[in-house]
Amino acid sequence: MSRALKILIVAIFAMPAVACAVQADNNYSIEEVKALLSQPPGFSSSFSEKQAGRLGDRVSIALMKIYQEDELIKPDNVKRYLPVIGDAFRNPSLISAEDRTPRVTIVLLKFLMAQVHDRRLKDAIAQTERAIRDKTAPANPIK
Repeated sequence: MSRALKILIVAIFAMPAVACAVQADNNYSIEEVKALLSQPPGFSSSFSEKQAGRLGDRVSIALMKIYQEDELIKPDNVKRYLPVIGDAFRNPSLISAEDRTPRVTIVLLKFLMAQVHDRRLKDAIAQTERAIRDKTAPANPIK
């Protein structure tokens, strides 16, 4: 059997493992969040808005996979990703059902409130949490 054929066979059998690893990363939208974080602050395009607007709770999972704990609480990083978190819940109707409820995001924001000492940053975190809770709260039932 030729060397090229052996490499092809190994590659074919390795593909499912690679595909599973890529699929796991895609489930948390890590690459999408990295791309959003790499954009200049204040930059907005319809593509990035649409991309962020569909993330929901996956945004916080991705952030916790992207950053180490000590990096997660650095003020410059928080200032960079806090708007991305807010954008991720801007239009809940676009978010898949399993990511629409901000379970992980609220825990992350509470963690940040406990770890961050800058008053302005704490205010921004609290404002983000309120906005997310308002956007994702179930509608009041009709009595």
